[in-house]
Amino acid sequence: MISVNGEPVDPSLIDDAFARLKSEAEVRSSLSCCEHDALFREQATQEVIDGILLAQEAEKRVPIPAADEVRQALEDELRRWRSHGASWDVLEQQRDAIRDELIARLRMERFTAGLWENLHVPDDEALRLWLEENPDGFRLPPRIRVTHLLKHPGTDPWEIHRVLCEVREMALAGADFSALAAQHTERKDGVTDIGWITRELAPDPIEILLFSLRAGEISPVVFHDQAFHLFRIDEAEPARFPPFEEIAADARQAAMDQARRKILKSLAQDLRQQADIRGLENPA
Repeated sequence: MISVNGEPVDPSLIDDAFARLKSEAEVRSSLSCCEHDALFREQATQEVIDGILLAQEAEKRVPIPAADEVRQALEDELRRWRSHGASWDVLEQQRDAIRDELIARLRMERFTAGLWENLHVPDDEALRLWLEENPDGFRLPPRIRVTHLLKHPGTDPWEIHRVLCEVREMALAGADFSALAAQHTERKDGVTDIGWITRELAPDPIEILLFSLRAGEISPVVFHDQAFHLFRIDEAEPARFPPFEEIAADARQAAMDQARRKILKSLAQDLRQQADIRGLENPA
């Protein structure tokens, strides 16, 4: 078992951190990340070790809160548990554990407040620079507006292909593509203007094709999902930020959170230099 300065590491903490890190990665990529399980497990282990080191340091630097403060905080915590359906019998059985966890949290809050007391809230100029360096979560992805012509392969797919190639040549020669699409489409609803398409994290072959075209361009004839397709890009918008005023509050909070994490990470790295960490398969 892993231990940090003699304190055993609960394996469930690593399991919980592993599940969270893997889930976050899969949300970002829209793909299964099983092939990276070993990496996520290592990241989770190091994250939990950092957390224990910081908690131990908080115990050294911050005294136990006054009894009256602990008592009031415990009552508030028990009421919160009750509001979520916990029975008094269960809470009484867990009272000491809840109290110990609450004290640790209060000490950590005071500890981190001291670490962060000199942080400055970024002004608008600094925040704009931060956004340029940290666009994820704030910058809108590229999008395109598309006109679409669909035809089914029928009994002679190459004949359908020939027809669509002719339609494409007519459009390239100046004919109205929207009118041609409306005339030839075999979509049941007759829709040819499929509106705006936003680039997704995990592209499919059609998306790759469409986002390779510029506004006004017409795609080659493609066969996908049991049908022939022809597309025209009507409009194209590059990746962009929403108006600054709409994202400033969230971005400012994210910038502060990032700065706080950096301070904690730096301190944890310093604490590792003197820590006795045992049980790692591949110790650093």
